[in-house]
Amino acid sequence: MAYLLQSLTEVSKSVAAVKARKSLLLLTEDRLPFRDFKPKAHLHQAAAAAQESNLVIYTLDTAEQKPASEGVLAALAVETGGQAFYNTTDLGEALDGIESELSNYYVLGFYPSHSKSAKEPPKIEVKTKLSGVTLRYRKTYKDTGPVDVLAGSAQEQRLLQSLTSTPSSPLSSQLPLSLRTAYFYASPNVAQVAVSACITRGGLQLKKKGSEVANAVNVMGVVFAGDGSEASRFSDTVNIVLPKEQEEMFRSQDFLYDNSFKIRPGRYRLRLAMADDSGKIGTIEHEFSVPAYMEKTLISSSLIVSQRIRPLPQLIQNLQTQLLEEGDPLIFGGVQIGVPVDSHISREAPATFFYRLYNLSSQDGLTAKAQLINEQGKAFAFPALALDNAKVIPLEQGEAIVGYNLSFKNVQPGKYKLAVVTSSVPGNQSTTSQTEVTVE
Repeated sequence: MAYLLQSLTEVSKSVAAVKARKSLLLLTEDRLPFRDFKPKAHLHQAAAAAQESNLVIYTLDTAEQKPASEGVLAALAVETGGQAFYNTTDLGEALDGIESELSNYYVLGFYPSHSKSAKEPPKIEVKTKLSGVTLRYRKTYKDTGPVDVLAGSAQEQRLLQSLTSTPSSPLSSQLPLSLRTAYFYASPNVAQVAVSACITRGGLQLKKKGSEVANAVNVMGVVFAGDGSEASRFSDTVNIVLPKEQEEMFRSQDFLYDNSFKIRPGRYRLRLAMADDSGKIGTIEHEFSVPAYMEKTLISSSLIVSQRIRPLPQLIQNLQTQLLEEGDPLIFGGVQIGVPVDSHISREAPATFFYRLYNLSSQDGLTAKAQLINEQGKAFAFPALALDNAKVIPLEQGEAIVGYNLSFKNVQPGKYKLAVVTSSVPGNQSTTSQTEVTVE
């Protein structure tokens, strides 16, 4: 049962990128009463992941047993707003009931009055004056997006103090951190900034808890505008719980953290602090800028050159890009693009070039020309690349996603400035994207 619930948690996370309401039918012949189920944390984790992903779970148990009032399957269904069917081999009747429910429902909206930093998920209660009616709905919900999880807590005060740097008290470096950002326009006046941070491998130590190892990482980021005022803030807690046999693999890898926030174009400083439950703190500062959005001119987002590529779960790989890109601008062609925490590129594997275009008048004749310039001013040009349908996904209102692979195999190791000129010949448009890379 624990394995089943862990699998449900992963499925929920897999479909989280699809923002619409989703449903899942779980069919089983083996039902376990909730009161006899020992690792209840797996159940709560599975239900929370489904709620966060807007996933309704329906369960169908065909075992010939007397239904228990508190079963694992019932708990999953109730917590997510679904329904549990017990002790039946009439699949048609159960499926008809589910289809009818999915075709007839109300959508209610409200403005929450609670703080997003609330420790417990807010509870929901829906009532009706109609008689003979059974209401099914989620009993709790969870706010999504970058929220101030640590607001008002002792952890917040500790991390804020660590972010206050003076000549006599520099930024803390007990945990070795790296940090990078990338921007994408959500609208002409608002940009979505992706944050990628990392604790270098070996920096986090896991503590043994029974048959598992664990740690908890508190994260706080504060964004300052050019005048020193606070422009944005986010905080988070990442709980790490792993089987003991995975500890060695965890130690050999960097601990990666991703988040995002929205902000107006301008110049900013992001200060980020991360602390583990042993008391170690690491802080880092990163300057970035979001250029003003130019109307009626071909412009681009940040240029991302990454070898941190992860295939999307098969459940959602074939969904239309429009269903996925709204919440995550780093999705292309069935893969998730990771913002690299540093500029290092290995010559042993191709690197993915990824960016978005805005105000594109025509996709026809679209080309990309990439050029490297080393520290001595010597240039190395990649062959011009025709951006066909496999490399460009058009969206609405002149926006397009561009992604392609280039090899650095013939590039000498060193530090370079990279410039990519994207041109549309029929539309007489061009834009230049730039970044820095270190080829190894």
